Amino acid sequence: MTNRVAKETDASFGKERTRERGAERRRERGRKETMAAAMMYEMPVPVRFDNWRHYRGISLNTGQSALVPSRMAELRPETDTWTLHRSFELKQSPDDDYAPPGMQGMPVIPYPNMMRGSNNSLNHYAMRQRANVGPPRVAFSPEPLRLLVARHGERLDFLMGANWIEQCFDRKGNYVRKTLTMPKWLPQRKDPIHTYPMDTPLTEMGKFQAALTGKELLDAGYPIRYAYASPALRCIQTASEILRGMDLFHEVPIRIESGLFEYLGWYPGGPPVFMRFDELTNAGFNIERSYRPVLHTSKFNPKEGIHDYYERSHLVTSEIVKRHEREGGNILMIGHAATPETCTRQLLGYPPRSIPDFSSVIRQVNYLTLAVVERSAWGKWDMRPNPIPPLLPADKPFEPKPIPQPVVPLIQ
Repeated sequence: MTNRVAKETDASFGKERTRERGAERRRERGRKETMAAAMMYEMPVPVRFDNWRHYRGISLNTGQSALVPSRMAELRPETDTWTLHRSFELKQSPDDDYAPPGMQGMPVIPYPNMMRGSNNSLNHYAMRQRANVGPPRVAFSPEPLRLLVARHGERLDFLMGANWIEQCFDRKGNYVRKTLTMPKWLPQRKDPIHTYPMDTPLTEMGKFQAALTGKELLDAGYPIRYAYASPALRCIQTASEILRGMDLFHEVPIRIESGLFEYLGWYPGGPPVFMRFDELTNAGFNIERSYRPVLHTSKFNPKEGIHDYYERSHLVTSEIVKRHEREGGNILMIGHAATPETCTRQLLGYPPRSIPDFSSVIRQVNYLTLAVVERSAWGKWDMRPNPIPPLLPADKPFEPKPIPQPVVPLIQ
């Protein structure tokens, strides 16, 4: 009796194992068939069928509809499979009157081939767009947003010395040109004898450097869309000559941004007296009158430290970025020796430098030193290689990374 019960028990276990193996084979075969059908497009709401949850989907390989049991389907948050929903034929626009400036002749989607069905909301939207603004067009991504941050050109006081006013003005207060590198004329301004020493102009070489830089940037494919400059005359002249070198002097007005002025710690008596708008326009500069600076000189901190200077520059740069982040393009920012450093460092994710590092960096920034930063599609800023050669062989490209400190041996 005992042996018979044991045999029957072994036999039942064997049948159960056989059934389990058969079911496992069927499940495995179902999985393989499901995998062979590639990705399934899941409908938003699963359905119940035969006491099991099923997903109604379409095979991307065969195009057939099916109810897939939930036990044989796996929910995935993403897929690397491309699905063709519809296609359009591109052709030249028959009517360019609807095109915005600079977009004439761009490819358009022919309206009749767009979508069919009067109950489709997208079709209704397209009909309204066609009635209001003309045929629908291909949506192009905006241009990358780039900041071209540079120092001004050669300044007159550094060339002639601190007493250049005494050399260049006679007793009647008239400007006298002594050398070829001195400017041919100086803009008329109020009290020039006392305002020019703190707000020096460019030399003729400085103007040539800026115009050459503009021409080279244009040839390298970097036309300027907007131009910002410190209120210092040398910076306004530099921006003006760069645009002149690009043949954009009349097309791109200069926006005077007070927040781009240099470190106030070098001006214990306060910032200089800058030229007024009417004085600049009378001198022939193309200035945007309607622009309001991010930070006016009246809001400057008279006790500004290096860290405050970094924060001021970063604030101004961030506000400029916000104004142009939707349209992109190349934004020119002309400032001083520290401007390529202070306006880009925190955008790149670096903290402000210490005073010794700050001093080491600005001593390496020569005239027209250029820093180019570009924002990626996901909002990250990266330093780009300089698109043009330096002015002089000894000029080094701007480097935002930390400066390695020398190791000082201990004296026993």
